[in-house]
Amino acid sequence: MGHLATFVTANALLSAPLVALFVTGAALGVDHRLELASLSCGAGPLRTFFRVTVPLVAPVAAVGGVIAFLLVMDEVTMSIFLVTPGNVPLGVMMFVEVRSGTAPIVNAAASLLIVATMVIVVSLTQLRNLLAARPDRQPLRR
Repeated sequence: MGHLATFVTANALLSAPLVALFVTGAALGVDHRLELASLSCGAGPLRTFFRVTVPLVAPVAAVGGVIAFLLVMDEVTMSIFLVTPGNVPLGVMMFVEVRSGTAPIVNAAASLLIVATMVIVVSLTQLRNLLAARPDRQPLRR
């Protein structure tokens, strides 16, 4: 145990059901009339899937990925069993440092995680606003 592949597989198995739950819920909420309209306009099933279904489900899949990442970052217990001397995850390192006495590295790592989260949230919000303001995203006028 302890190889990077084992660690990645264990974390993927841990978070896959949660992501599947989100994506399945989003896929069930897709208006199938949009897919039927695409098919009736001459697009094939594969093109309909990638041009209609995937863009409707993609935001929820991205949220599922973020939640899976947060779940993996918080799962220290499993990571402790899979750690090797050359492969120590950040969560385990922070846990060991806090248990032995708060070191400045824990404060620095926590600060970096907070700043990185803020940058990602602001960037995605700006990207969403830019995409919503595109002229090709305006509703059709009759």
